[in-house]
Amino acid sequence: MGIKVVNLFKSFGTPSVEVLKGINFSINDGDLVSIIGRSGSGKSTLLYIISSLDTVTSGEILYDQKNITQLTSQEIHLFRNKNIGFVFQFHYLLPELNVLENVLLPAYKLNTQVAKREYALSLISEVGMSGKENRKPGQLSGGEQQRVAIARSLLMEPKYLFADEPTGNLDTANGDKIMALFHKINQTKKTTVVYVTHDLDYAKEARTKVELVDGQIKL
Repeated sequence: MGIKVVNLFKSFGTPSVEVLKGINFSINDGDLVSIIGRSGSGKSTLLYIISSLDTVTSGEILYDQKNITQLTSQEIHLFRNKNIGFVFQFHYLLPELNVLENVLLPAYKLNTQVAKREYALSLISEVGMSGKENRKPGQLSGGEQQRVAIARSLLMEPKYLFADEPTGNLDTANGDKIMALFHKINQTKKTTVVYVTHDLDYAKEARTKVELVDGQIKL
């Protein structure tokens, strides 16, 4: 089981500009997948759509044979909160909250922040941030902030983790740490990890590589 993308099209604007043009591919559970392509090829758009953060113009996104494009707004929100973690290129931590509070943010939606506190602390330790639970984002380096964002994305124990250029704003040393963390999550938690990258070395680390050229998959 896993994710299946069927005849996916996506257009923007008026007049309409077609960004994705008949995309078909599958992602197996437990896989580590990179999506690459030149700027404007549609790779981030594809990631946002398959992770349920954006909608299709036409086509289907199947999770374990369930078509999420047919879900209501409320249903997709619940599905996303239970199954999907997302790491943005920019960490989007709230500056007024400390590390622990930022990691616990997804739990507040379901009022489970107290029950999730110990797990949040274990995730903070797992991403190498133990002892910095009470620091604010402004007291952290860029790489540390991104690691906190990854811990936050894992709080609800998602089956799928998506990341959009997660190393794009980082130097090589911190980028390598983030990629090592993705490998660890994939191997120890069996989480399916899908990431967009412009770095060909990081792309090669994936078991499955998807290359987009002008909105289509290069075969």
